[in-house]
Amino acid sequence: MFIGEAPGKAEDEKGSPFVGRAGKILTDLLEGIDIKRDQVFITSVVKCRPPDNRDPRKEEILACKSFLFRQIMQIKPQIIVPMGRFATSVILEFFDLPFTSLKLARRNEYSAGFEDDTLYIVPVYHPAVVTHNPNTREDLKQDFFFLKEVLKKKKE
Repeated sequence: MFIGEAPGKAEDEKGSPFVGRAGKILTDLLEGIDIKRDQVFITSVVKCRPPDNRDPRKEEILACKSFLFRQIMQIKPQIIVPMGRFATSVILEFFDLPFTSLKLARRNEYSAGFEDDTLYIVPVYHPAVVTHNPNTREDLKQDFFFLKEVLKKKKE
């Protein structure tokens, strides 16, 4: 399960997650670790696009929190991949795990109890980071290679 921050303009217009430029990058990253996009569930912390593409506010997060948890309960993911600082901070907080910065959280594997099971949280940069700073593409690829190693360990 991949979780972003909120829908962008293209996502808002089409009603689907990650269908714009960041979505293309995400699809390429998934293919780079031998995962087809239709093999994963993609969602966001908040379900509506905030005005002027601002960060979602606490009341917006609270309004959408139950929807996100219902998605997690229905999907029952083994691994949650929060993409970016915002989604990572929200997801780690949801599971009572500490968050100080995305830089420190990336390429780490966190475990959390959820409904009598354990799920794993693997934070990565948000794919949109590449559209703002092309030099981060290699860092983002390395995040996904780390995810691939985590997935491989879980299958063994």
